[in-house]
Amino acid sequence: MRPAISVLDLLVSQALLQTDAATYQRLALLLTPAVEAQLDALLAPDPALRVKPHRWLCQPATANTPAAINQALLAMGAETSRILRVAVAARRCPGQVTPARNV
Repeated sequence: MRPAISVLDLLVSQALLQTDAATYQRLALLLTPAVEAQLDALLAPDPALRVKPHRWLCQPATANTPAAINQALLAMGAETSRILRVAVAARRCPGQVTPARNV
């Protein structure tokens, strides 16, 4: 016997709320005021790129090689590179990344 659509809807919405809470709990340690300011800066238009950095990061890569990745990170600047490295480290080892340490 299958559950009603309303029951499935309720289960899915509860699962989404739980994942949102878990995600925020894991990221809360990384969200210092300085990091929040850097993330907000991703939404401000960059005159050099002529596009918002967030939009630029959403564009597909031209190549999937280490050289292309390094070039893209260099184009975004050192601070954005650091944020991306912290985000990758947090995804690989949740709970083991310390926000106070510069990567």
